[in-house]
Amino acid sequence: MVTYKISLVVTSYNSSKFIKKSAQMLNAAEPFLHEVIFVDDCSNDETQKLINDFISSGNRHKKFFFYSLSKNSGRPSKPRNLGKSKASGDWIVFCDIDDLVPVKYFKYLRTQKPLKVLSLTKFPIENQSCYQPNISIDTDSFIKINIRQLKFKNMISLSGAAVPKQYIGLETFPMGVLEDWKYWYSLALHGVEFIKFTKIPVFYWSPTTLSPKKNKQIKRVASLIGWHRIPFYIFYTLKLKRWENNLLRRINNEF
Repeated sequence: MVTYKISLVVTSYNSSKFIKKSAQMLNAAEPFLHEVIFVDDCSNDETQKLINDFISSGNRHKKFFFYSLSKNSGRPSKPRNLGKSKASGDWIVFCDIDDLVPVKYFKYLRTQKPLKVLSLTKFPIENQSCYQPNISIDTDSFIKINIRQLKFKNMISLSGAAVPKQYIGLETFPMGVLEDWKYWYSLALHGVEFIKFTKIPVFYWSPTTLSPKKNKQIKRVASLIGWHRIPFYIFYTLKLKRWENNLLRRINNEF
């Protein structure tokens, strides 16, 4: 059986409190990963030290790599662009350091020919403190995301998204707000196809601090798509919420 190499790009900024849990995931996922590329946005806490300590503690220097920007960029675009430029795998998977991905997802990716962008469903960990590295996944429940949907709403979560290597150089993450949405839409303009798994969670730890307030978000979206298209944005937002609620029920049943 052909197996495909996975490069995991992990970005961070002042994220020291998340590293212990991230290390738990990475320890379990390491057998399925070709490389892990940490990119720090010039943190001023202990983030860089803790990441380097983690790499050194397991003598992981041949597989785990650490880079840091010399100056804080203020947005995740530059760290992500640097990380993807260093990646050599067949799949490039993106995560922030507070994201936790089921290990079986990496195992699944190793068997999948990289043809489409694959995305997971975001799941706020404070709803259910149930992350276990070997949580089960359902790869049969998915939908195709088309360019029309992406025009009105970012339906692709950057956290845990897997991008085939052949597409990674088509575009860069733009600076400014809504950068991941703009990146996905620009890939869609190149004809790239997208799949969203509706029953595979990616757990995230700090939605209230990492996400803009809703009223500010609406204004940002309106500046991108126009106020007259906001009803479409709300429609797809509610659709995403329904998938998240269904996922919550599944995880509650499992634990």
